[in-house]
Amino acid sequence: TDGSMTTLLLIYSFLKKTIKMLTKGFSLSEINKNYMILFNIVNKILNKIAFQIVGWKKSRDYFMLSAYSSLSSKITHYLSNRYAELCVNAILNVYDYRKNIIKLNLIKIEGRFGDLIQDSFLIKGFLINCSFDNICIPKKLNNVIIALISDKLNPSS
Repeated sequence: TDGSMTTLLLIYSFLKKTIKMLTKGFSLSEINKNYMILFNIVNKILNKIAFQIVGWKKSRDYFMLSAYSSLSSKITHYLSNRYAELCVNAILNVYDYRKNIIKLNLIKIEGRFGDLIQDSFLIKGFLINCSFDNICIPKKLNNVIIALISDKLNPSS
């Protein structure tokens, strides 16, 4: 599993213990302080046993395995490889190597009613959603220059 059930059980256990401590008269700030101490201890242990991955591009296989593991319990098994690759590619496209941050706000997931899940694909660039009034207008354009204009294009009278 990817840890979803473990996380839920852990949260449930913490909640049960918190309620028990509150009914015994412990203050919420006291409980929170002790949880923070526990978090720091666990975080140090995890950092000791974690292995270092050097370079995102070089470690693509590690990310694929991690994404596959996370997705395999969420979607149909035969699509896990495909979606793991889509997710890793999307993340690597918005990863800023110099600042070592992932700009998740640059990723948008667009759903279409009636489309099949296996027809999903990654678009590197813009998706402009507009209706085509003329059948002569192409449905897909590659390597185009786009001007974003916020003013009216109709001539004023």
